[in-house]
Amino acid sequence: MGERITLSDLNAMDEQAFITVLDGVFELEPKIAKDAWIARPFHSVTHLHAAMMDVLVGFDEEAQIAFIKNHPKLSPRAVETKLTAESCFEQTAAGIAQMAEVAGRKLDDLNTRYVEKFG
Repeated sequence: MGERITLSDLNAMDEQAFITVLDGVFELEPKIAKDAWIARPFHSVTHLHAAMMDVLVGFDEEAQIAFIKNHPKLSPRAVETKLTAESCFEQTAAGIAQMAEVAGRKLDDLNTRYVEKFG
């Protein structure tokens, strides 16, 4: 997944570099990294994560719902679509890409029913 970046590296980055490096942490939502940047220096990964979560929790309800809806569905076919490298890795590591066809169709059906019910 690329070159290892230390916490010291992150703390020393300018805003744009920080956003670029952390953009995939919260799927396709660079505002989280952008707004967390001001909380530097981070003393631990837990501190960094808390700062990013504070940004997300600070979103209004509409923005939080949009964030959740933008997250890619779990599906064997998802790796064929446009995923971030992080999501592709997560879904592949979880074995979703290798699911049997019947199980994959069931997961797709559950995704469809969820969207129909909750939007």
